[in-house]
Amino acid sequence: MKGRVGGPIIQDKLHAKLAVALTNHDGINRNSFTGRRDGDTESLAWRGALTFTPSDDLTLTLTADGKLDRPDTSKSPIRETPLLAFPDAFTAPDVPVILPPNDDPFVVDTNANGLNDLTSFGFTLKADWQISQDWSLESISAYRKMDFDLVLDTDGSPLPVLDISLFQDQWQVSQELRASYDNGKGFTFTGGVFYFHDSDLTLSGFDAQAGALPAFGLPLALFSPNSQLADTDQRTDSIAVFGQSTIDLTDTLSLELGLRYTYDEKSSRRRFELFAPDIRVAQDFPPFLAGFGTPLNTISGKEDWDALTPKIALSYAPRDTLLYYASVSRGFKSGGFDGRGSTEFEFQPFSPEKVWTFEGGVKSSWLDNRLAVNGTYFYSRYRDLQVTSFGRDAETGFFQSLFSNAAAARIQGVEFELAARPIDRLSINATVGFMDAEYKEFITLVNGVPEDVSDRDLINSPKWNASLGATWEQPVGNGLLGVFHVDGAYRGDVANEITDSPILRQDEYILLNAFISVKSDDAGWELRAGGKNITGREIRVQGFNLAEFPGVETAFFSNRRSWDLRLFYHF
Repeated sequence: MKGRVGGPIIQDKLHAKLAVALTNHDGINRNSFTGRRDGDTESLAWRGALTFTPSDDLTLTLTADGKLDRPDTSKSPIRETPLLAFPDAFTAPDVPVILPPNDDPFVVDTNANGLNDLTSFGFTLKADWQISQDWSLESISAYRKMDFDLVLDTDGSPLPVLDISLFQDQWQVSQELRASYDNGKGFTFTGGVFYFHDSDLTLSGFDAQAGALPAFGLPLALFSPNSQLADTDQRTDSIAVFGQSTIDLTDTLSLELGLRYTYDEKSSRRRFELFAPDIRVAQDFPPFLAGFGTPLNTISGKEDWDALTPKIALSYAPRDTLLYYASVSRGFKSGGFDGRGSTEFEFQPFSPEKVWTFEGGVKSSWLDNRLAVNGTYFYSRYRDLQVTSFGRDAETGFFQSLFSNAAAARIQGVEFELAARPIDRLSINATVGFMDAEYKEFITLVNGVPEDVSDRDLINSPKWNASLGATWEQPVGNGLLGVFHVDGAYRGDVANEITDSPILRQDEYILLNAFISVKSDDAGWELRAGGKNITGREIRVQGFNLAEFPGVETAFFSNRRSWDLRLFYHF
């Protein structure tokens, strides 16, 4: 259910608006182990704004928003491969059992999926001051806070093979000042400064047993059940100075120049505590460093990075309905520390991600705006692309998460869009795209041994994708319109995780959606019945290759076929 209301409180001086969205539905999966639904949704989100205009040249806007998620469960992964586990590993090691893959991607059997709570709140104060006809000043002040609690059965089984818990408390503040100049004669300039601070305190834990380690020829005695908590404190400070200008070289040709300097400083500290086998941190939630476990090592680090990122763009518009454009820019994503690392090696800072991007294309409108055709070519060359991989620590034999940099990657492709209204009652939209995305230089650790994985496809990068949709509107009398809409989307096969496991790879598919509705011709209300994923395709949207530890590959699937009835009312 969604609702929105707004209007003036004091005419021409104070305006308010509020939007609220309430979502409540059962999970798409069923948990055969607990008998409950899995991955349900119970969410309340809101957003409000007050706009105050004390004078013609000053506007103040205060925006606040919040979200509250309180589902009964977290969404659990599906086992795609068999899992070797020990039913009594945490109390008395017994004969291992082999759990087969799940038969149904919408039926799970997991033991730890009872928590997935999110609370977030933020506000932004924006001030716009028109200093003169040419100059304006803008200030944007923002604050945001988030609390997130999660328990997740990573191995997707009814046994405590690899269960994790996460309790995150994060807040951030930012301030931006921008000055803009427009002489009304084809020259504009915007320059400013930006400051950002982020603080993240996270208590995370996991329960793990040896699982499939014997399959690697390792003795069971070396790998007893392991429960750990980690307390992580990460801080980020970022400062940027930027400027951008647009110059009309002629009536039809414009040049855009931009430059940004960014300085980031990050620090991180992690402390660890080991617990006895009879304490399961993902279920018992023991307090940290309160005498219930054995304190382990502390790891910490501090690093800073900076970057200069330019942009140059040209646009040529020989007429109002035709635009050619091209741009070259450099992007930068700061380095950092892996908040899941547990050793000095894993906690080494990863490098910033840098990219040069070229984009060129055309936007056009034809037949009195009844037909729009757009085309784009893009090319991006990455250095030190940031990636995440999972495996087994070669020394301890337990789960290892490694956030690292691929030396180089390349993405290039073309996209075409079409929007047409051949007759008044019919509108058509279509897209088609081709993309070539692969690692060019990348050596990562597999079972503790370096392996060259260059020329593998990047995650979630299908070579081909396309869509086609049509909407028909038909008057049905008495001020009513009937609407029928159908759309389909094609997506080529994709890798869902960095190792590109054939088990976790998603094959090409076509997704179909449709709805039929009746609405008032003034758009005051609409009653709609529709279906999504009408053909019932089973689509993997995320995969985790945990074959090294604990010896299983798991995946998440998108929603199954669904039907809905909606009522829209505008006032």
